[in-house]
Amino acid sequence: MQKTLISPSVVGAVVVTYQPDLTALHRLLQALPSAIVATVVVHNGGWDDDACYRRFVSCVQHPRRQWVQMSGNAGIAAALNRGIAELTTLGCTHAWTFDQDSCPRPETLDILWAAWQAAARQMPVAAVVPAIHDQGTGNTLPFLLEHPSGVLEATPIHQTQPVAAAITSGMLLDVAVWQTSGGAREDWFIDHVDTEWCFRVRAQGYGVVAVPAAVLQHELGHTRTAFYRSNRTVKVRSALRTYYMLRNGWALARLPHAPQGWLPYFWRQAWRIMLVAVVYGPNRWQQLRAMYRAWWHAQRMDV
Repeated sequence: MQKTLISPSVVGAVVVTYQPDLTALHRLLQALPSAIVATVVVHNGGWDDDACYRRFVSCVQHPRRQWVQMSGNAGIAAALNRGIAELTTLGCTHAWTFDQDSCPRPETLDILWAAWQAAARQMPVAAVVPAIHDQGTGNTLPFLLEHPSGVLEATPIHQTQPVAAAITSGMLLDVAVWQTSGGAREDWFIDHVDTEWCFRVRAQGYGVVAVPAAVLQHELGHTRTAFYRSNRTVKVRSALRTYYMLRNGWALARLPHAPQGWLPYFWRQAWRIMLVAVVYGPNRWQQLRAMYRAWWHAQRMDV
């Protein structure tokens, strides 16, 4: 474990797992610095193979770790809510949240905490987030910015600044803000859960601050080479993930706290998602059905 400058009495970690690669999970747990007062591993689903399950249990057992077994796959939102609730019982004021296939660099927490302290002099802060380095493509993900005109754009940044939204993996967040804002929407299950929460707390007057000097390594889904450009890769999703990505993105546009630029921005994303789903699949007929159901349900969801 790495020594950090952050107070050991305030920050706990939440790691959400679903059939994880145990090597990657072990690497993440070992990389968490000694300043983390406790780690809550929230397990959303196991294996039919008892041997794999026993190896998982062995991996997460540690005096400073708690293990929460959800009832089946309850989704990322429910798992985050449960993990952060566990941290509140331990007196943690901040939560550092992770997907199972991510790993911070040794200095990441110190950089995030210093950035939080600096930003808090200018605004109430709900969360600070690192740059996400996609191990599958070798690229660093852009951040979602809202321009003064209201236009939303995903663009690279090179200095610490507020952003419109960010993913929860690697996010250092204020536990009290999470709880008082209502936490993650569990009925949204997975995709855009983080985007919706960021929009919600920003509407309540908080900032979400990106810190590109802090880096999180992350494996972001499956990729394959685009057939028309040998040097370009595309993200390939299951039909279920296509459904949630589209449904929740369209539903988000109906919420009062969504920025006015979200719908035109997301339509550009949606066309790309649907094109990739139809061209690359897998299971193209299921993908088409998922798209139709996503649009139908998004217009009828209780938002």
